Amino acid sequence: MSTIGITNPQFALLKAQMQTSPKAQNTPTPAVGAALSAMAASLGSANSTQKALMPSLYTPIAANEWAFVWGDPHFREADGGRFDVQKEGKFNILKDKGISFTADFQKVAARPGQTIDPKNDKRPTVTKSADLVIDGKKIHIDAKGKTTVNGKELKNFDPVTLGPDSSIAKTIDGSILIQTGEYTILFDSVGNGNRLDFAVKSGSDGVSADGVNPSGLLGETFDSDNIRLTKPKNSIDSYLVNKPKPGPDKPPSVESELQKLLQQIITMIQQLLLGFKA
Repeated sequence: MSTIGITNPQFALLKAQMQTSPKAQNTPTPAVGAALSAMAASLGSANSTQKALMPSLYTPIAANEWAFVWGDPHFREADGGRFDVQKEGKFNILKDKGISFTADFQKVAARPGQTIDPKNDKRPTVTKSADLVIDGKKIHIDAKGKTTVNGKELKNFDPVTLGPDSSIAKTIDGSILIQTGEYTILFDSVGNGNRLDFAVKSGSDGVSADGVNPSGLLGETFDSDNIRLTKPKNSIDSYLVNKPKPGPDKPPSVESELQKLLQQIITMIQQLLLGFKA
């Protein structure tokens, strides 16, 4: 896999294309019309002792589509729609067979001398780090672009094989390029290491050739429809992977226990009075 030719200007050009260009068109292979023609020819030539061969009618889902996340963070999803995510937390970005990709969104650091009002904190969130598990290998990328694979730092021009169809490499400009059987993922450190921007591209076979559909904030937008989203498909909290666990039940207060006991006594007295009347 060649990575040397990717430069920061090319990444900037890719970013501009993701923000302005319409959705890339799918290229079905084989085309449905050609497959139907082949089926008709096969059925027409088959005799009573032969079985017609059924050609594959599989049309790749979301093939050769791009999705992009940049800034604070702005999402340009695979169908071309756009939305922002301003909540802090670790979010599921893409989950599919053999790959899990999460990103940590945090508020930008306060400026020297800046006073932050917790009730009215208008600082934007940015991507501070990304964590991926690809074919069992754990990858961590921080905002400065430092990348580790299973705890070992990734060096320039030193591609690492992750699995049979997956690899990772750091390019000459420090961008991180990941290739899997279904996706190409590119990371770029921006603003002197203040945030990560990243792009995800589906392969020519689409995202469902392996029988598994992707999920996640970006993953679920690689779908069979052309609907351009203006917000995530589900509530933003549903994508959190570090949801706070519910705390233990509070012990009952003395006052509530006394009220419960008083109610039991009243009930017993009422039953006794009813018994006397009977």
